[in-house]
Amino acid sequence: MSLYHKKIFSFLKLKIKKFLLIPVGLVQYFINLYKLKQSNDKNDFPVIGYMPFLTDKYDAAGSVDRHYFLQDIYVARKIITCNPIHHFDVGSRLDGFLAHLLCNNVPVTMIDIRALPVKVEGLDFIQSDATNLENIKSESVSSLSSLHAVEHFGLGRYGDSIGGRSWLDAMKAMQRVLEKGGKLYFSVPISNRNGILYNSHRVFNPRTVLKAFDELDLIEFSYIQDYKIYSFYGEQAKKKIIENKMSLGDYDLGIFFMEKRHGRII
Repeated sequence: MSLYHKKIFSFLKLKIKKFLLIPVGLVQYFINLYKLKQSNDKNDFPVIGYMPFLTDKYDAAGSVDRHYFLQDIYVARKIITCNPIHHFDVGSRLDGFLAHLLCNNVPVTMIDIRALPVKVEGLDFIQSDATNLENIKSESVSSLSSLHAVEHFGLGRYGDSIGGRSWLDAMKAMQRVLEKGGKLYFSVPISNRNGILYNSHRVFNPRTVLKAFDELDLIEFSYIQDYKIYSFYGEQAKKKIIENKMSLGDYDLGIFFMEKRHGRII
């Protein structure tokens, strides 16, 4: 059974388990309502409505996603340490990664193909197609990120146009707008081979990422597997990717910290 089939099976198993717990939760709901009314003798807070939540007590205390939670903290710390005057982002998570930057007073311009209906202090927003970044001048950005986003481009999941090479167009556009010496923080799902799980996402062989960013130097490569982060630096990181000897699963996460060269290597 592949990892994808295991994920689907686990998801269905969880949903069925919660469904079966509803009758038990409903009985407990009415028992607890009776106890509440009995203990609320002063009626300081009268019951003014009913909103049954029948299975929340069976959930864990919090949710730690296998990728986003660790990735968002890890990359945000790097950017905050570098303390850019202004940071640009393409498609990363607003309520996680970008929130970390904003609460540490890093001004951010967010770029997404979907609309953002609210205004947030410290956050500028550009609704645009990130496969070309036509709103941004070449070599004008010193700090740029795109975390867990490019794997979706061109699959139509978020209302974008279908395109087999949209992922590459976006990566080339990011490379174009970075100034010389500019830093890129980039992540996508990785495996030992390229592939598409339609219409959810792609997975990338890390060598594909290096090949696409041919004007950037790899400073650090990290990957997240089983809630652990493994990091490699400089030539060791590049060698690790080129030799392709990592024990990657079907769906791990690769994080690439890169810098634009001051001149092409011939």
